Parts: sequence; C-alpha cells; structure tokens
Amino acid sequence: RMIPPGRFFPLAEKYGLMPQLDRWVVQHVTEWVAHQNLQGGQREGSMFFINISETTIIDPGFPEFLQLTLLEYGVSGAALCFEITDSELASRTAEVAEFARQVRQCGCRVALSGFGRDRVLFDLIRGFRVEFLKIDGSVILDILRDPVKLAKATAINRVAKNIGVQTIAELVESEEIIAKLREVGIDFAQGFGISRPRPLGG
Repeated sequence: RMIPPGRFFPLAEKYGLMPQLDRWVVQHVTEWVAHQNLQGGQREGSMFFINISETTIIDPGFPEFLQLTLLEYGVSGAALCFEITDSELASRTAEVAEFARQVRQCGCRVALSGFGRDRVLFDLIRGFRVEFLKIDGSVILDILRDPVKLAKATAINRVAKNIGVQTIAELVESEEIIAKLREVGIDFAQGFGISRPRPLGG
C-alpha cells in the first residue's frame, strides 16, 4: 500500500536507507531527462531540484556515483540542482561546503532551502557559494497579511541580489501571492499556485 512521505521518510532515516533513496531519485531523474532529450520534449535550460539528505551529504561515494550516472545517460550536470537546508549548513558547514564543491565539479548547482524559517542568518552563506536561495514557505504564505513577513522576504531578496544569488519563493499558493512576489522582485516560485505535484511521466 502507498504510505505518505511523513511516515515513509522517518522509517528510511531510522534504517539508514536515505543514501540509497537519494541515489534512486538521482538515477531516475537523470534517466528521465535523457529520455526527454532524445524525444525532443525537454525545454532547453530546464533544471530539476533534488532534495538531498544529511547522510548523503557526508557519503564519500556519492560524488563518484553522480558523475558516473550523468556520464551513463549523457546528461549535463547543469540539469540538476541539489537542495541543502540551512540547518544542515549550520550544523555541518565543512561537510556541506565539500559536498557542494564536488557536485559542482560534475556541473551541478546548489540551492539553500528553508531560508528565513527561523532567524535570517546571512552569515551562513558568507563564503559559501550557492546559486539559489529558497525563501521558506512559512514566510511566503503570509506575505499578503503580515507586513513583517513581507519585509522579511523583501530583505532576503535584496541581500541575495547583492551577492549575486537568485531567489525562489516556496509554498506559493495563489495568483495574489505571485503578483506580490513579482512586485518584490523574487526570481522564481514553487507551490500549488504554480503547479500541483505530478509524476515525471505526467
């Protein structure tokens, strides 16, 4: 039977299965991208964001697996962007920096997700190269009714632009929020207001 992610992921973590799950996702996404490229159905410059677990970040064999998978399917690393949470960066700064360096050697990119959930810690990204900063959905969800949340999103976006990082708003639920994000100048958005989740094949 199908079980929801909220029940599945804790079990995968408990039994040490997250590295295998992460590799499965990378392999299947890369295979799908290669198929789309062959069929001519892939929009040029498309990028696929993959959440990565803490155990994969410290897995010394993952970068080689990534490189071999990209070579096997003939897919450019630029098609993949790996998401790391700000809490992982805070607790494992050196390991995250090394992980980011190694996946970039494969041509992939890195996003920092969940930014602004608690405190806004710009010190986290000082000296840490990241292509995208994902503003946490808890901030974005309330920007129309909470001036403090709007100010927080605006400040994060402004600082990100100053250091040459693009911003992505998480948990975008409506056209009204999309309009406000455009007004603020945030680069990209994700959420039900953009598209419902669907299988790769859909």
